[in-house]
Amino acid sequence: MNNEIIITERLIIRELTIGDLIDFYKLENDPQVRKYIPNMYRSTFNECRDNLRKHINKYSYNSGLHTWGVVLEENKEFIGITGYRYLKDLNAVEIGIRLLPDYWSKGYATESGKALLTYGFTELGLKEIIAMALPENKKSMKSLENIGMEFEGYGYFRGSLVAYFKKERYNFIC
Repeated sequence: MNNEIIITERLIIRELTIGDLIDFYKLENDPQVRKYIPNMYRSTFNECRDNLRKHINKYSYNSGLHTWGVVLEENKEFIGITGYRYLKDLNAVEIGIRLLPDYWSKGYATESGKALLTYGFTELGLKEIIAMALPENKKSMKSLENIGMEFEGYGYFRGSLVAYFKKERYNFIC
């Protein structure tokens, strides 16, 4: 499949398609997922479709800073999204991982996070990658530590208290 970006032992990280719309809608509107995303509001089906199309349209730009789908390698089941985004206000590239709750605590966030760090440093040439998590999202914070990101402290980002993590390329080992 030509839209596969990263393949790990159990996961395929690939471009999103319009065929992902129903799963994307479920992910974006799951109350357990929204609980840990600052300022995330419930989206209508049409808003999700428009948002998904925006992600798909960005693939024509070769920045590499995209949002991709995460599917299980064994059955191609959609389990979430992951990717990078440039945060202009921080002048930094952030990784993000958002999985459906049925796939939490199974090591998928750690597996995809490690793959994103490797890809970001080796393929995209990034010098530094950051991540943020709400302080009450202990599982997410643990996952970020598990992939080798270093806790930098707490601060506010766009009005929400977050825990900041960072990894620099010079101290990254694949």
